[in-house]
Amino acid sequence: MKFSKVSLALASLAILIATQPTRAGSQSYSIVDVGSLTQSGYGRASDINNLGQIVGTATSTQRYYNNRAFIYDDGQITDLGIPGKSIYSYAQSINDSGDIVGYWTTPSENSRAFLYSNQKITNLGKDTYAQSINNTGAIAGYVTTTNGKLAFVYSNGQMSNLGTLPGGVDSYAQAINDFGDIVGYAETASGNYHAFVYRDGQMVDIGTLAGGDRSEANGINNSGHIVGYSSTAEGNRAFLYKEGRMIDLGTLDNNVNSVAYGINDSGQVVGSSGNSRGPSVAFLYNNGKMIDLNSLLPKNSGWLLTEARDINNRGQIAGVGIINGQNRAFLMNPTTSHP
Repeated sequence: MKFSKVSLALASLAILIATQPTRAGSQSYSIVDVGSLTQSGYGRASDINNLGQIVGTATSTQRYYNNRAFIYDDGQITDLGIPGKSIYSYAQSINDSGDIVGYWTTPSENSRAFLYSNQKITNLGKDTYAQSINNTGAIAGYVTTTNGKLAFVYSNGQMSNLGTLPGGVDSYAQAINDFGDIVGYAETASGNYHAFVYRDGQMVDIGTLAGGDRSEANGINNSGHIVGYSSTAEGNRAFLYKEGRMIDLGTLDNNVNSVAYGINDSGQVVGSSGNSRGPSVAFLYNNGKMIDLNSLLPKNSGWLLTEARDINNRGQIAGVGIINGQNRAFLMNPTTSHP
């Protein structure tokens, strides 16, 4: 899919910063600064597809139009321009065809979800939030109604509400896989929110970790494995749910909390771990071990990686970090593995 180029002035500011690859066990990585839409602005990655295209939100140069949906493709960050009159726009998900979903806000409305495909914008309706799109073009998100928030799936031009868990009012869809399985979180009869999976027309509560009363699901792969976080007696913990069991992924070092955001089809999980005493730390969970992504960078790289938001089937990781005092989106590229 082709996108209009930014002006030469903006393009010159979107400078890529790449480090030398470093070996972590059997894997080496390089890292790239995705940049922003203005020199001193921030960038935040939301999703990465299997072609390495990244979407998210970045600061633009337009006054009053600070947060803008972007795509990063082939070394260039581009404002999607959705729509020109909006105050803020957020790109949340991209599939392998380059179709992008998210939402924008205006002074008179809360939000409108959008589908951006072949440079055409489809407005999905007022008070809607599109969170995820799969490779068949189905979209998951949630809509504000007079009775509360309701998770939805949008497919073939039709929006269908997914309902709620028994006794609850609100539900939020966060991710959808290529088989149409949807995950998110919904209110229960007790008033707490639990992670759910929606498949075969039924919303199923997947529960919490021991000692917890709240959980949220953020990602699902094509094997049906789910990631998110659950409260526990000690704090919030990233989880992996598979084969009917929720697994506590732990935390890094002495951190109290962790949350998982993304999972690929190989079962690699990414997320963030932290506490109230300082910045969070991005992690990769692989082969039963949680790894600080900062430990995979060469010395003096200048980066502090705070959130890993998604990982694709090639092992590329998109997230948020700090470099030169600025919050920027990053892309980590795995290089040749070694035995």
